[in-house]
Amino acid sequence: MRTIPWALATTLILSSSGCLEHEETLVVSADGSLSVRYEVHGDAEDLEGGAAEHPADGPWQVTRSTRAKRDGKLEHVLTASAELGSVDELPAHFGDPESALTRATRLEVTPSAEGRVYRFSRSYGAREWAPYAFAQERAFPKEVRALFERLDDYPAFSAAERQQLVRGLCELERVKIAHWVERSLSRMGQHADARARAALPVQAALDAELAASVDAAFLERMLSDPERIEATSRALEARLHARAAAAAARALELGPDGERKLLAGLAREQRIYEVSEDLGDEAFVVRLRLPGTVLQHNADAVEGETLVWRFSGKDLRDRDHRLLATSLARPQ
Repeated sequence: MRTIPWALATTLILSSSGCLEHEETLVVSADGSLSVRYEVHGDAEDLEGGAAEHPADGPWQVTRSTRAKRDGKLEHVLTASAELGSVDELPAHFGDPESALTRATRLEVTPSAEGRVYRFSRSYGAREWAPYAFAQERAFPKEVRALFERLDDYPAFSAAERQQLVRGLCELERVKIAHWVERSLSRMGQHADARARAALPVQAALDAELAASVDAAFLERMLSDPERIEATSRALEARLHARAAAAAARALELGPDGERKLLAGLAREQRIYEVSEDLGDEAFVVRLRLPGTVLQHNADAVEGETLVWRFSGKDLRDRDHRLLATSLARPQ
C-alpha cells in the first residue's frame, strides 16, 4: 500500500487500500532455459510503482485485467511472462535501479556421475528498516499509538492529546530526514567528522520549519480534507528537504553544486524508504520447478513437483532473504 511518507496518521486514513500480492512461477528446462510468469494483484493505484515495479518491455508479454474478489470487490491484476534462455536474462530488478526491490537469481548446472545437478539460488536484497522502526517506537509510545486508533474522533481530542500527536509526527519526520542527510553526505564522500559537524545545523533547520508549519491546526486541516493530504504533505517535505540541504551545505561549505547534489541525494533516500515502506504489507509467493528430483531445498511447501516459498515484505527488512534448491536429473 502506498502511504504518505510524512505522517503515520494519514497512513491510517488511507488504509482502505489493500496490500499487493506478488506471485511468480519459474519452470526450468533440462538445458537451463526457463519460462517465467509474474502476477501482481491488488488495488489499481498500488500497481503503478513502488514495490510493484514489474517487467514492461523486451521479451515480456504484459497484460492488465480485473477480477472479482471473494468479497465482491474488484482487484486489478498485472501479469508478465517470458521465455528466457537462462537465468542470466532474468533482471535483478525492475524500475528505478536505485530504489527497486532486487532479486539476484542464479542457476548452476553441473555434470555428476549420476546425471546433471541443478543448483538454484535467489537472494532478495535487504531493505534498511531498523532506524525507522526505532524512530517510530520513540516517536509513538503506546499512549500515542492509542490516539491514532481514535483519529475519527479528533475534534474531541484535548489540547494535550493533539500536541502529543504533533510532537510524535514531527519527531518521526525529523529523524527520517536527518538520517537521509547523513546517508547522502556519506555517498558524497563526506567523512564522519564532517557529517557530525552538519548534524546540529540540520536539526535546527528542521526544527524551525516544523515549528513554523506543523501544529494542531495543520493536522486538523489534513484530517478534514483527505483529498489534499498528499499534495499538502509533499509540499511540506519539499520545504524540509530544502531547509536541511541548505543547512548542511552552509555548515560544510559545499556551495550551490553541493547543495543540489545533497537535495538529489535526499530524494533518492526518500524513494528507497518509500519502497521499503510499501513492502511492509506485501505478500510474495514463488513457485519453482526444477528438472529431475529435488534433493535439498528451503521452501515452505512442496506441491507435487513444485517448490513453493511464501514470505512477506517484512522478511526483507534489514537482511537478505534467500531461496535455495538443488535437484538431480538422471539420464533417461
